[in-house]
Amino acid sequence: MNWKKLVVLSCIFILFLSTSVFAAEGPYISGNIGMSWLMDSDTGNAAEEVEFDTSFVLGAAIGYDFGYGRSEVEVGYRSHNIDDWSGEGDVTALNFLLNGYYDFHNYTAFTPYVGFGLGFAYMDLHDVEIGGVSYGDD
Repeated sequence: MNWKKLVVLSCIFILFLSTSVFAAEGPYISGNIGMSWLMDSDTGNAAEEVEFDTSFVLGAAIGYDFGYGRSEVEVGYRSHNIDDWSGEGDVTALNFLLNGYYDFHNYTAFTPYVGFGLGFAYMDLHDVEIGGVSYGDD
């Protein structure tokens, strides 16, 4: 067996072992990265609709695993540029969430769960101009 196959098999083995690491009770931290798509926004003028670029979403959480349930506090950030010929600027959002999860433990490598969350977001406009009208910062 050559070294490349050994490395691949070792990685697969470690991947399956990692489920037991995530199943440990106690405090934990987590991070996530994803994508966000904002829907187009109607300005009230039938000729103008604001379109937004796709954005990355960054998030981090700190929580506690009780065995069959978890609770955590999460913070996230995203920023969307206005992608329209008649507008410019960007919209950012900073969100804070309190999350809870119930894990359905079983004898497989996968653990289904149900989650819920409650939170709020602080949204901000930066140098927004649409159709020649400046909305500034808000």
